[in-house]
Amino acid sequence: YSSSALVGYEVTGEKGSVAGYVGVNVENFHVAGNQEAMIPATRATAAGLQIAADVYWTPTEKLMMSSSASFSTRKYAYFMRTKLGVAVAEEVYIGPEVGAKGSKDYRQYRLGAHLSGVKLGAMQFGFALGYAFDRKNGNGLYAILDSRVTF
Repeated sequence: YSSSALVGYEVTGEKGSVAGYVGVNVENFHVAGNQEAMIPATRATAAGLQIAADVYWTPTEKLMMSSSASFSTRKYAYFMRTKLGVAVAEEVYIGPEVGAKGSKDYRQYRLGAHLSGVKLGAMQFGFALGYAFDRKNGNGLYAILDSRVTF
């Protein structure tokens, strides 16, 4: 498993927001054993510095751009997701998205479509569906369900 704890700062304006975060990423992973050398399989833990940024911009009432990115020194892991949207209702957008994530030993690229900004009370939801090009696990469909609480 992998977990992160970050702190950050966000600047908001009339047309959007920019946020930056810094913290630690910790991963617990399997270490293969060697039966011939009588070394048992075990688990290990390693940590690294992680930085992240989010940008949300609405240049007009009908257009939206959202981007999130992060990088961890643990295995040089990275993540990036960018969405462009056209308003189909007030603050509800639909459009294309691209993404990439990877590390020293893994690569995945994504291309899909999203529906973002659906509100139910203080909750906001988004959904994405697309195709992932994955060098380790094979290519195939992906789906994302986002949720956040505003307060």
